[in-house]
Amino acid sequence: MAITVKKINDQLEQYTLTSKDLSVKIINLGATITHIIYNEDGMDVVLGQPTVNDYPNDDTYFGATIGRFANRIRNGKFTLNNIDYQLATNNGPNALHGGPTGFHMRYFDAQIDNDILTLHYTSKDGEEGYPGNLDFNVSFQLKENTLVVTYKAQSDADTVINFTNHTYFALQGQGNGEIVDQIMSSTAPLYAPGDADRLVTGKLVDVKGTPFDFLEGKAIGKDIDADDPQIQFCNGYDHYFDFADNVERKVTVYDPTTKHKLCVETDLSGYHMYVPAYEEALIGKDGALYTGHCALCIETSFMPDNINIENEPKSVLKANEVFTSTTTFTFE
Repeated sequence: MAITVKKINDQLEQYTLTSKDLSVKIINLGATITHIIYNEDGMDVVLGQPTVNDYPNDDTYFGATIGRFANRIRNGKFTLNNIDYQLATNNGPNALHGGPTGFHMRYFDAQIDNDILTLHYTSKDGEEGYPGNLDFNVSFQLKENTLVVTYKAQSDADTVINFTNHTYFALQGQGNGEIVDQIMSSTAPLYAPGDADRLVTGKLVDVKGTPFDFLEGKAIGKDIDADDPQIQFCNGYDHYFDFADNVERKVTVYDPTTKHKLCVETDLSGYHMYVPAYEEALIGKDGALYTGHCALCIETSFMPDNINIENEPKSVLKANEVFTSTTTFTFE
């Protein structure tokens, strides 16, 4: 395993993690994954901006590390320790993915220790409205065909956190059609219904008998246009899935044409599944055009807006406690 560094400009650097199986490129702006390439066939299987100079991407979040809080918080408001907080909003009245200048817009400091790349950022008290000075690290390690992503955070005051990575996976090759024929399976028995604004209601529902049942595996496109209010609200999938008490927390996706397979495993309580539905083509890497259902995001995380929903929100980080979490992405 090896890590090389390329300086793009005074602030921007790109790091390449290389193993026998994969090449993974990451930039320090947003701790963003820009490329994941199978070395055997040279196929890049994640979406991205045309060049590294075109980041950040505050609309798509291609490959970005998301913080302080992934997904939506209703009206950008929450109460912690009987104190009301108003966050910066960037999704109508709601806060989305850490706000307009969340982690995806920030430059991280880098440290390389053998085969581990660690990117560090200090989020100041009050940044985007969040309490506490938050010391945050995300590390990337490539072990043969597995990318290990580990989050670590500590705050000097009680705060809320919900970190994820927002990579768009395209196992057919980025810019090479849609993912609707890819087979997905998931051990998550529950999903969270949302409203017309794509905000969770707080309920968790059994996936069986719904378009959200991937327990036995099925084509992603099988129910993506189903006559179901939840599907219609989101023009497909933009929903949180919960692993409940399952010991095995795993999502697999397989492309029958390229034979590429992705296995995502995590210690977090669930993941947000998002499938874009681009009506107008976006220009991506190497001039590729991204249209329709061209990729899939598996954003391992806590439930969106859980600070306003759960009796004991998983996202609360007590002062001086250390939060750690690991998600792995295995490409077979």
